[in-house]
Amino acid sequence: MIATGRGVAGAASGEIGFSSDEAKLLKTQGRKVILVRVRDQPEDIHGMHASEGILTTRGGMTSHAAVVARGMGKPCVPAPGAIRVDYAAGTMQAGA
Repeated sequence: MIATGRGVAGAASGEIGFSSDEAKLLKTQGRKVILVRVRDQPEDIHGMHASEGILTTRGGMTSHAAVVARGMGKPCVPAPGAIRVDYAAGTMQAGA
């Protein structure tokens, strides 16, 4: 993941975590994680702390995710375009 423009510039890599709890669990296992959310919520803060970077399918440079990530110095890609997240299936599809 490379974030520029609307989010926080930087680069991060890791496994995808579709919830803050999953991101926190992966971090406690010593794994790197990218938190992927359709739209983050304030209660996602523990997942944002645990992640290397954040990707949301909605939002912009003043969205909650982008502002919080900027404060943490973490890369964030808000509203990256044609990405679909299916929480039930545990999948993310690019170019959809």
